[in-house]
Amino acid sequence: MLDISQVLEEDKYELYTTHSMGEDILGSTSALSAFSESQKINKTGVIFVNQDVQIAGLLDINSVFFIDNDKSKIEINENEFVDFAIYIYTYLIPQLFKAWDEEKESSKWDDKLLKSLTKKWAINAILNLSKINDISLDEIDEAMNLDEE
Repeated sequence: MLDISQVLEEDKYELYTTHSMGEDILGSTSALSAFSESQKINKTGVIFVNQDVQIAGLLDINSVFFIDNDKSKIEINENEFVDFAIYIYTYLIPQLFKAWDEEKESSKWDDKLLKSLTKKWAINAILNLSKINDISLDEIDEAMNLDEE
């Protein structure tokens, strides 16, 4: 099992860094906003889990994995841990990148899909902010009209 629990992103001008952490990243307004701006993801927090091991950490854009000892639970002997670590670095991480590349090349992940998802993420961020701040559609429409002038 693989759980994405954290993302660190930079805007296209590399002026701002967004850091979202927790369960249900796609429920976070700040993460949705960053995704909808197509920010560059520099690091992703992941948790690799099997029967006896939970290894949590950050996977960066260069496939370097930083282990978070506080969130990791390892209940296996040293030899099994070494085998599991080798499996992660030599098989699992490369397979994740390979799957991503294959999806991009096979048109599963094309510009049309990306535009659709970024729009969906932006709308969800706006909805979250509207609900939290009790903003009506009329107020949004009014603000948009003022912006156009």
